[in-house]
Amino acid sequence: MKKFRKIHWFFKTIGLFIFISLFWYLIIVFLPEILPTQIVTGEIRGIIFQNQVWKKEIIISGDLITLPNVKVIIEPGTKVVINKSGDKNNLDVLPWHLKNGINTGLEERGILKGEPFWDEKEKIMVLISNIYAKGEGDRITMMSSGDGSPYDVNLIKIWNGEISEANFSNYRRLEVGRNVIIKNSSFENTGDCSICISSGNPLIEGNIFKKNKKNYINISNSSPLIKKNKFLEGEGDGILIESSRNGAVRIFENQFQIPSKKSIIVQADLPIYISENDFGLGDIELPCRNQVRLINNIISGKIIFKNVGTCSGEYKILENYWEILNSESILNARIQGVTDKFKVEIPRILKNPPE
Repeated sequence: MKKFRKIHWFFKTIGLFIFISLFWYLIIVFLPEILPTQIVTGEIRGIIFQNQVWKKEIIISGDLITLPNVKVIIEPGTKVVINKSGDKNNLDVLPWHLKNGINTGLEERGILKGEPFWDEKEKIMVLISNIYAKGEGDRITMMSSGDGSPYDVNLIKIWNGEISEANFSNYRRLEVGRNVIIKNSSFENTGDCSICISSGNPLIEGNIFKKNKKNYINISNSSPLIKKNKFLEGEGDGILIESSRNGAVRIFENQFQIPSKKSIIVQADLPIYISENDFGLGDIELPCRNQVRLINNIISGKIIFKNVGTCSGEYKILENYWEILNSESILNARIQGVTDKFKVEIPRILKNPPE
């Protein structure tokens, strides 16, 4: 005991920290493997320590967080309802998330003027480490208990897993992790972003997006494949690419029908491949300095170049179908942002829509 007392307090603190960290690591890694899988129907909330199977109707009545190694399986036909208010166990104590009411001033941490604050004392967030939700002919639904506001649920976050044949609606943000697969599902009535991607290589394929307030998909520091989706009319834009330090963004075979809005907004000077899409309604916005490869698309709207005052040189648009067979006419009618220093060239156009 005397020798232990002589140990400096700093090393005691470090030792205690290491012990607690190892103990917590053992809990989060091994506990889900030891505990039996739980079959859940009805109300659920809090921190989840064991694998679960959700079936029939699930009511999430408070913030829900699963341990990193926990798996949640949602059976076909399950209806997941997230309460609009009355969070029974708030696990988010960030001061700016606790603010309530409507923002009447300038933009504050992503909350625009006229938008509601997060109000985490009342609103619910759902954080699931590993999810497997496959409708398999009997679609899964995840929605709020409210009247259908895009601000009913603050956050749904999924780190790993697969979602297919599911309907999501009435939430502010859905954040997905590195290797999440989302297929053949629908996303409706959303606030900040229907899907937010900030890491890894998620696959977003065959989904329908409609009735958004801001962007359908936000991409930053990730390399997703976005394929065969339908982007329909809403109040916001389609795909926003803010940055992509980890590789290339691929946008293939999608349909854009977003009148008076932008189908794609690019703000990154990194490889982006946009091919075989149908831009029926909705313009494309590019920075004048970019690495976008735009080829074999149907383009019915405009291409708008931004920040042209900082650029010089030439940008070449590869072969696309414009419904106009003359390059000069396309440049005059469909291209904006050209200056004496920054030119756009269309060396070849497709005479027929790509198959």
